[in-house]
Amino acid sequence: MKQKLLVIGNGVATTCLLEHLIELDANRYDITVLEANTRVSNAPRVMSLERFGEAYHGIITHDEDWYAEHGIRLLMSTPVETINTDKQWVCTAHGMQFDYDKLVIATGSDPIMVPLLGHTLQGVHVHRDLDDADYLRKITRNKGRAVVIGGDLPGLQAAVSLKQQGMDVCVVHLGERLMASQLDSKAGFLLRRELERCGIGIRTATRTTDILGDSQVLGLHFADGSETTCEKVIMAIGNRPSTRLAAQAGLAVSHGIVVDDTMCTSVDNVHALGDCVDHRGKCHGLMALTHDMAEALASTLSGKPASFSSAATATRLTVNGIDSYSAGRHPDNAAESGLQDIILRDATAGIYKRLVLEGPRLVGIVLYGDTSDADWYADMLKTGTDISEMRDILIFGQAFHEDAERDPSAALAALSDDAEILGCADLNQDEMRFQSLAKRLQGTPSE
Repeated sequence: MKQKLLVIGNGVATTCLLEHLIELDANRYDITVLEANTRVSNAPRVMSLERFGEAYHGIITHDEDWYAEHGIRLLMSTPVETINTDKQWVCTAHGMQFDYDKLVIATGSDPIMVPLLGHTLQGVHVHRDLDDADYLRKITRNKGRAVVIGGDLPGLQAAVSLKQQGMDVCVVHLGERLMASQLDSKAGFLLRRELERCGIGIRTATRTTDILGDSQVLGLHFADGSETTCEKVIMAIGNRPSTRLAAQAGLAVSHGIVVDDTMCTSVDNVHALGDCVDHRGKCHGLMALTHDMAEALASTLSGKPASFSSAATATRLTVNGIDSYSAGRHPDNAAESGLQDIILRDATAGIYKRLVLEGPRLVGIVLYGDTSDADWYADMLKTGTDISEMRDILIFGQAFHEDAERDPSAALAALSDDAEILGCADLNQDEMRFQSLAKRLQGTPSE
């Protein structure tokens, strides 16, 4: 007889889990998914307006037919109100009770609305999912000016989408630079420059104190005393793990629902994954980690060894068509941390590559504008590869390294005249023009 697997929430984390479970042990469980929303909502959490312009079913990764095809019971408009872990059942807001042998909580996270004076005015909204993207699409019909509060990925994607739809847009960010958790200062500068080139205003190190207006948004007031006018304010400053149900049920909750490496909570037969969890003191909102959590939990539920780790977390981002990638450690001043840098900057091409070394090993990666070698570098970082023999040419990537007969100057010749390379071996981190490096690689001493 099949065991009953009950899943609360139907986001990306749930569909990833179900895919892995079907692959590992399709006949082990009778699966029911309870979703509070009125429609299938397993699209990526951050939606651009262009994507929302597609047909709804072109955005959703798993529609209702997919669940039916795999024998999974999906109940929409079914919010869960209570979890009884002693008797192993949950009760919905409509009074329906569901028993379980195994319970998975995948309630995600909620967008943060900063309680500024005026945050309830008409024209203030958050940006996170399909419904939010639909709202943003509608407000662009009247054009006008919008201010996006938040300079991380959700805010920048919202800003770019609004700008592309013809609105005047400004991003206001409390931090010193954009996307500080993912990019170092140099890559952050390049990103800012590109956004400003596209006509998006950027204000960093700026704290918003008030949203101005009587019933409708008229503008913002900042801590330095300055103000700006706008008709729309989009909050995109982050998300808070949704832990209410877990806390009420007596599960251990810190920043999120506490789980171990097998995605087990503090209560037997109850698991959690996705944005709602706290793993080793950290909450992660990255898609790649959600997939890794789902794979680990599927193994756990299938009775197979499993272990989730976020130690070598990598972030892939695309903003306004420009790719970036980061992984490992990349402090702005590597030397102060006992680390060394190899950096390639090509401002004309909009490319920035930074490899951070600790002795003969790669410990950090930042790529902006060209991420084609990201997986190759990531594998070296993960495996602790000794890069001593390839240090001088490492920055040029996998294709150059694997072509033993390739002329070293070829990679350099492809760069623009103002390209620069820093931190090559035996040069004490001194900056040089790429022509100088060409001579060195060809065996001619640099001056």
